[in-house]
Amino acid sequence: MIKKKKLGKHVNGEDIIQYTLTNENGIEVKILNYGAIIQAINLPLPTKKKNIVLGFDNYKEYLTDEYKANCPYFGATVGRIAGRVKNGELYCDGRVTQLNCNEGKNHLHGGNEGLDKKIWNFHSSDDDSLSLKYISEDGEENYANRLEVYVTFKFLKNNKFAIYYEARADKPTAANITNHTYFNLSNKKNTIDHNVTLRAEEYLVTDENNIHTGEIKSVEGRLDLSKDKTLAETMEGKGYDTTFYNSDKYPYFNIMLWSADTNIRVEIDSISPCLQLYTGEYIKTKKHGKYSGIAIESMNVPYLPLHFNNLKYSKNNPFRSIITYHFYYPGDGTKEYYKEKFEEYCKERNMMDKEEEEERKFLP
Repeated sequence: MIKKKKLGKHVNGEDIIQYTLTNENGIEVKILNYGAIIQAINLPLPTKKKNIVLGFDNYKEYLTDEYKANCPYFGATVGRIAGRVKNGELYCDGRVTQLNCNEGKNHLHGGNEGLDKKIWNFHSSDDDSLSLKYISEDGEENYANRLEVYVTFKFLKNNKFAIYYEARADKPTAANITNHTYFNLSNKKNTIDHNVTLRAEEYLVTDENNIHTGEIKSVEGRLDLSKDKTLAETMEGKGYDTTFYNSDKYPYFNIMLWSADTNIRVEIDSISPCLQLYTGEYIKTKKHGKYSGIAIESMNVPYLPLHFNNLKYSKNNPFRSIITYHFYYPGDGTKEYYKEKFEEYCKERNMMDKEEEEERKFLP
């Protein structure tokens, strides 16, 4: 079921709309056309509904100068390029484009007015899905060429929820689009007691400014998250802002978040080459602060001048991405999760089973 509600006006005069998708078990996902933002994910617990993501009840909070000045991108669609571009210098088809820089001398998550700060247009919907569309024109944030971007939010069976991205360029351009939702499954203000379990063998090395160097290393020590431990046990006093890399051994990502406080678990699958784990060390808002949420961002290999072809898309080669979330919670009718061994959830399998492959056919 889908509901539509007009919340108010953007400063540019366009309507800000809230869409609410609800599945057969009563899980609600609230989505704004501003930034294609996931505003809330409400689980129907036995006693009350519980929102498990960071965001604001009032859409106006996303528009304030205070929020934008230290923007944590709560629930937003980010791009054209998610992550950082060193000095804002984008190499494309033999020439250098100087992108707008919004994090010191670097370009972050699409620039000053990226996809997260745009009004998206309604594209299509049915009982369990919503598709939004945004056209990023040639020159926007100094990106070259026109990019037509679609995002589809869809409930699948068995309390699964998927986000699909597709972007089509009129001429070769760069794209690396993702969703920036932060999860907090507990009743506490921080998430350091969450169990975070991730299967990955390698990660991408960054410099002191979190710019990727191109070096790939094996995970070890605090970066080995395969043991089903809490963040407090693995962080070693420092939060994560780490890009894990899909090796040939593991052709897809599988990550689990679990809170002993509420016994809520979210299992996340992605077939993207990289997955960014960010534990919110630099979140600074009135409502949410340091370590208040965990962001899981699926993406292509981050931008590097020598590897531009990883992010190069054109009319006949569209950008595509999918990430799925499986929600488990008390009273959901399934076997509840009591810290069962990680290996039981990491059997070799293909994330895209036949049913989900069929679901992709509705993409624009």
